[in-house]
Amino acid sequence: MRTLPSTNHQLPTKTRTHKTRRGFLSVMALALANGARAAAMSMHQQLFLLCVRNAPPTPPLPYDAEVEYIESTTGKERIYTGIKGSEIFSHGGLEVDFTMVQMNAFSVAAGISDDYDLNFWGMDNITNRIYARLNGVKYSYGAQTFGLVDFVGVRAVAKADDGTNEITINGTTKSFTYQQLCKDSSNQLVVPGTSAGWWYPHFRIHRVKVWNNGRSLVRDMVPVRIEQEGAMYDRVSGELFRNARTGSFAIGSDK
Repeated sequence: MRTLPSTNHQLPTKTRTHKTRRGFLSVMALALANGARAAAMSMHQQLFLLCVRNAPPTPPLPYDAEVEYIESTTGKERIYTGIKGSEIFSHGGLEVDFTMVQMNAFSVAAGISDDYDLNFWGMDNITNRIYARLNGVKYSYGAQTFGLVDFVGVRAVAKADDGTNEITINGTTKSFTYQQLCKDSSNQLVVPGTSAGWWYPHFRIHRVKVWNNGRSLVRDMVPVRIEQEGAMYDRVSGELFRNARTGSFAIGSDK
């Protein structure tokens, strides 16, 4: 009886050994190549991880959240910026993004005392005008200049920059020139500004920037909250500035 040939043929021993050795060598070569690449990559990765591991930890921010604004509620709240008149009086600059809450507000930024002689934009509901006094010279514009009935609830950006002061309201910008921003004084710049008798500064402050006489940005202050307390955080110095007087700031929504 014929039997079918077996399908389980084996190669001759010599041929099988030769091909097995060649396959083994190929696998080993590939493994060595991959291993070299892996070693090189791991060295870079280890160096990166070492740098990350040894980097100083990022300190936590000293507040809970940035907010849309802080608002003076009694008109007696103040943020002391730590910047003196002598640091900004000649070629320095000041920029304030603010909203006018009520008329007879005086002013959005000023000095701690009157001899600072900087009253940066206030409002008068008797004449319905917004005005600024820089180094003893007063400038003002009526509400109709900006196509408005009055300034209550209106957002504005005011900027004094090396001899030119401008204010932008409702898409309209007005500007004038000045000799000096303020007196060469040791008094600090405060936000909101000082009161003038019965006029208290009722404003929402959205942002404050200050440049010194050397044209360097020394303050970039944004409104923040610590729990429900309103304050300003300076992105330049990393300092937190809280209310230095009486009352408390209302706060806007978290950003």
